[in-house]
Amino acid sequence: MTEAIIESPARSLERVAVTGTTGYIGGRLVPRLLEAGYAVRCPVRSARKLADRPWAADPRVEIVQVDFATPDGLAEAMCGCGAGFYLVRAASSSGGEHSARDREIAGHFAAAAERARLARIVCLRPLREVEDGPASPRNVERILASHGTPVTVLRAAMIIGSGSASFEILRYLVERLPIMLTPRWVSAECQPIAVRNVLDYLVRSLSVPETAGLTLDIGGPEGLTYLDLMRIMAEERGLRRRIVIPMPFTAPRLSAVWIHLITPIGYRVAAPLVEGLRRRLVCRTDEARRLMPQPLLTVREAIRLALVRIQERNVLTSWSSAGPISGGPDWAGGTVLTDERWLDLGVPPSAVYRTLCRLGGRNGWHGSDWLWRLRGGIDRLVGGPGLRRGRRDPEELGFGETVDFWRVTRLERNRLLTLRAEMKVPGVAELHFEIEPRDSRGDPVPAEATDRAPRSRLTQIARFRPLGLAGLGYWYAMVPFHRVVFTRMLEGIRAAAEADSACGPRE
Repeated sequence: MTEAIIESPARSLERVAVTGTTGYIGGRLVPRLLEAGYAVRCPVRSARKLADRPWAADPRVEIVQVDFATPDGLAEAMCGCGAGFYLVRAASSSGGEHSARDREIAGHFAAAAERARLARIVCLRPLREVEDGPASPRNVERILASHGTPVTVLRAAMIIGSGSASFEILRYLVERLPIMLTPRWVSAECQPIAVRNVLDYLVRSLSVPETAGLTLDIGGPEGLTYLDLMRIMAEERGLRRRIVIPMPFTAPRLSAVWIHLITPIGYRVAAPLVEGLRRRLVCRTDEARRLMPQPLLTVREAIRLALVRIQERNVLTSWSSAGPISGGPDWAGGTVLTDERWLDLGVPPSAVYRTLCRLGGRNGWHGSDWLWRLRGGIDRLVGGPGLRRGRRDPEELGFGETVDFWRVTRLERNRLLTLRAEMKVPGVAELHFEIEPRDSRGDPVPAEATDRAPRSRLTQIARFRPLGLAGLGYWYAMVPFHRVVFTRMLEGIRAAAEADSACGPRE
């Protein structure tokens, strides 16, 4: 434990610290800060999750892996910064142990900000009714200010942007349900805000001294009900007007379960979002607009822009990529069941790798897709993510991103891809692909010659560490399906890789 206060250089806002950069807002804030002329330091739990971000190689960006469980590492990481953005969430849920964890992390951040002598903390929090209970969102705001560092709190209701959880819920409900039985909360007024306006408020708050120590409600230019939002979404998607049948109850928990079953958003993410929509959520004052004036997008403009981003495959961050990545299991000990298959392909490793990076989402799993959909449907029913979570981009993958009910835990270009299962299973499951470069005769070649190898061998290994008898029973019940699914998948990968190779690499 370091006892002395960490001394920092002359206070300046030229360098700022941003936590939560693996999340939806934080991942978009960094490039906006760079555009505004700031240098950025990113304290992060897992530096590998940022390796594929376009801005990670910018010389003005420093990525520092730290332990958020203690203030010491955070203080050192933020030393020399003029301000710190607090965008960390312990978990995507509300109440209980997760709120306690949120408060604990906020306390560590506040202590670290004091030790690093930050001039300002800026945080983004949900716009909710002010409550004094231990699970109140205001509690984190108070904790951040408890060590004396001035705090600017921006509070937003619903954020609309490509990849945001609120936007995805709205889009999928409208697309999948032409007739809806709606609870009372869909008639409550809210004031959505476009993600680009949220980012602009965050960046501009640094250069407006008057915002220090203030709590500012931010929202778009109009107050609308969720029914209005669904109507606008249907119009922008070119769909027929949805038939809405109002019901005389609120039922936030039931609504969260329904959202979990219909959309890619899980219950733990949906529950706090629905809870926040139960009451009227509009800005109490226009102080944010007065201090930081900017053109605010209407809801229709924000939805239209988000849909264009999705169509153009230009979704910078997604709600699903923000999830935690558990440490890799030690496959060397305990009972580990495996299913290993391999296939020789007459195409270079790069073509095989590009094909692997397209697995899942709307591209499917190269054969027996109905079995994958069935497994995904069962997973949704028992509380898992299912296949609806999809992926951020249909062709590109990064460490930590989601692929249906998998998450990327290892990725090496033209060499390997490892997916960890996040579906509900009685054990730990992993799907591993390894690409070996081969010469024209099919013999192995050194790894340094991978880029010149004309052929490949693809090895696919499914690993499963069962949890008790239930895990063993699950594995052996799946073995017959593995023989069908994995064999067809390998053959489908071969065909897709050969087609890719014939077309040549994409620029």
